[in-house]
Amino acid sequence: MSNGRLLAAEALIHAGNPLGAQSMLEELLKDAPENVRGRILYGLTFVDSEPQRALDMLQGALSDAPEMPVAHRSLGFAQLGCNKLDDAGESFTKANELSPEDPDTKMALATLASRKRTPAVAEFWIKKALNLRPENVASYALWALVCIDDKRVAEAQGYAERALRLDPHQ
Repeated sequence: MSNGRLLAAEALIHAGNPLGAQSMLEELLKDAPENVRGRILYGLTFVDSEPQRALDMLQGALSDAPEMPVAHRSLGFAQLGCNKLDDAGESFTKANELSPEDPDTKMALATLASRKRTPAVAEFWIKKALNLRPENVASYALWALVCIDDKRVAEAQGYAERALRLDPHQ
């Protein structure tokens, strides 16, 4: 049952509904407080609303799972939320070292580069992510934002249109 709850919670988080996942994960963690994946997902539910709380939770989970790439990537997002860009870079880099074929980590590195206003670095990581997952809407959407920040409006429009073609509901 816990695997089903984890998958459902993860789906809610990825769908942009972290609050919907919180109660499900709280229930799971009451029964299995040692469940590291559940603790990581629970921490992720607070990244946008309470980044410091997420950071504290994810640091604890990471100490129990130092070889889990998702733990490092999740911690990186909490660090990003706390505006600790260098720490986020270290966490994303560690996740990338542990799982070099993970397009989500490449996108995390691209997001960080975008926040740092380094468009060439962001585009490098976006291209790496697209090599691994060619039809990723988020990659094209981020690429459009990077181009806008870099004053390349026509190019941004092309990437935004590509993202919309892939998923018109975005």
